[in-house]
Amino acid sequence: MSITAEKLMNNESFLTLRDESIKYLKRLENADMIGLYKIADELVADKSHLIEVLNFWELWYRDIMVYKTNKQAILYYPDYEALLIDICTKLTYNKISMSLKVLQKSRIDISNNVYAMFVVENLLLDLKEKK
Repeated sequence: MSITAEKLMNNESFLTLRDESIKYLKRLENADMIGLYKIADELVADKSHLIEVLNFWELWYRDIMVYKTNKQAILYYPDYEALLIDICTKLTYNKISMSLKVLQKSRIDISNNVYAMFVVENLLLDLKEKK
């Protein structure tokens, strides 16, 4: 682990936001449409952390893809390995790849000042989609 990584892993606000980002994904998995829009409202309300949350989600899906291809891989979320294993069984390579692409596009759109609520709602709908 690099010095920067060690500093981040000891930074309370970093760890809190990292955990909150995973809680959003867990909520999304079981959310109905009203729940999905509540998550979108919460994410957009804290716009200062929105890009960071999307970055954490990208790392989450990266871990899912890496674990699905190599069970011995070094994970960014080793503390969530049981959940990652469960999700790996539910998602196809195509769905993981699509999720990473929509996350990247959403991050770019928000950085380019596209209406954040529209971007986040579409992102959540795409992540929720079962295909």
